[in-house]
Amino acid sequence: MGSPLYLLINVFGIASLSILYGNIQISGDYRYAQRLFCTALLLIIALFGLDAIWYMIASELLNAPLEVSRAVNCGYFGVSGFVGYFWVQYVINELNMAKQLRIAHLWVIPAIAHLILSIGSFWGGWFFFVDSAGVYHRGTMFLLHLILAYGPSLYITVLMLFEGLRFDSYVERNKRMVLASFLVPVLICETIQILLETTPMLCIGLTLGCLLIYMNMQSQLISLDPLTNLNNRNQLDRYLSVHFDREMKDGQKLYAAMIDVDCFRSINDAYGPREGDQALIAVSDALKFGCDGTKCFASRYFDDEFVIISESADDTELKGVCRKIISELRDLSKDRPYDLDISIGIAEQNSSLRNGRELLQAADEALYFVKKTRKSKR
Repeated sequence: MGSPLYLLINVFGIASLSILYGNIQISGDYRYAQRLFCTALLLIIALFGLDAIWYMIASELLNAPLEVSRAVNCGYFGVSGFVGYFWVQYVINELNMAKQLRIAHLWVIPAIAHLILSIGSFWGGWFFFVDSAGVYHRGTMFLLHLILAYGPSLYITVLMLFEGLRFDSYVERNKRMVLASFLVPVLICETIQILLETTPMLCIGLTLGCLLIYMNMQSQLISLDPLTNLNNRNQLDRYLSVHFDREMKDGQKLYAAMIDVDCFRSINDAYGPREGDQALIAVSDALKFGCDGTKCFASRYFDDEFVIISESADDTELKGVCRKIISELRDLSKDRPYDLDISIGIAEQNSSLRNGRELLQAADEALYFVKKTRKSKR
């Protein structure tokens, strides 16, 4: 049964992903998408552990009855289906794929079906069977295992790549390319493992894929706001420094919307800072929803203030985005004990503004005027 290298590769994978999991936990990033990724990590670690146990039984390093070998394989196949499920959930939430979020719970169906067939393989030999000599063989429904385990991940990867083509934003396209890269080493290594059963290539592919995602997370810490996962102030400054002069030369304008959460201090005082954070996350989700499919650049500006930058010949696109955000916030307010209302001030690039900071200042002044006018009417 292969060489001890099989066991060493699995141990290395367990150690590597355990370190990644520990680092993510220490970082204090408790966003839902991160929790989904961490769950997938734990399942992959369990997968490697079961594979290592199976190797030791098959190599007679562990003396175990035939039933234990079958049970370990049942566990291995059953866990593999849920790795795909949690990966799909992570991608959907990380990219805020609105249409997929509405049916996110349905993705558990192939995982459950895969689990049932995995357990049934103990007696029926559907995905695998272990003969009386303790030798592992692929079952009559092994192809169905591949479809159920990898099909959802492959589908969501193709979908996000096609979605990425709609974005002019380098950030959005790059985010999708990085997430798609997870599946590349996994599929290549799984193909090799199908051809060469005695090599734990899937372990190598999953470890490489997780390392790619983790490195992307670290790069995002530099450019993204940790609470809302929007672009941070540094990215906003870089964006404006690059686009302000260029858009003026190209005959287009930059439009800036300064957005402020109404009564945010009251929400913090009445429901506590944790709920205040949840309110800001909800507002950021509405911004992502509103900007989806546009060229708009969304950023957290300061505390409960956000900025959207639009590159266009007029403010039609930006005003449409703002309407979508307000509508989405109404929906998000239905399950909360408070209303998520915002005030918006819009400014456009003109010859009197020398740089991006002055554009933001003009938008901030427009926001102040809107809030002042609203108060005077009460």
